[in-house]
Amino acid sequence: MKIKKLFFSVLLAAGLHSATAQPALQQQFITPPQEARPWTFWYWMFGAVSPEGITADLEAMHRVGLGGAYLMPIKGVEQAPQYEGTAQQLTSEWWRMVHHSLKEADRLGMQLGMHICDGFALAGGPWITPPGIHAESSMERHHCERREYP
Repeated sequence: MKIKKLFFSVLLAAGLHSATAQPALQQQFITPPQEARPWTFWYWMFGAVSPEGITADLEAMHRVGLGGAYLMPIKGVEQAPQYEGTAQQLTSEWWRMVHHSLKEADRLGMQLGMHICDGFALAGGPWITPPGIHAESSMERHHCERREYP
């Protein structure tokens, strides 16, 4: 008889735990922790950025639940003068914009990363010669058995 009572007590406790865990899991899905939030690419085209635009962009990203952004400058101000960009990459004005974006991201509890080059420069350029155009990459998998050593 004692075993039956113990068995039902365990079942009841497990059921209660499951019932209370569901809302917590649902809440974590609705408002995930910072490390689980998605990021986006954030293009700064032709140096056409401003403190007001940076703040508006980051607040919009935060409002929709993004956890961060990869800042990716694309091309310089001279390549599209119609955009009237003033923040040429790596100038003091550009660094002032980067600093502003970092402060704003911090204020919003977001994170920023920065791409290592101008836009899509990693995908190709004049240094890619005809023999390298059709380069191929491949991957192999090797299964290694775990061995115990004395």
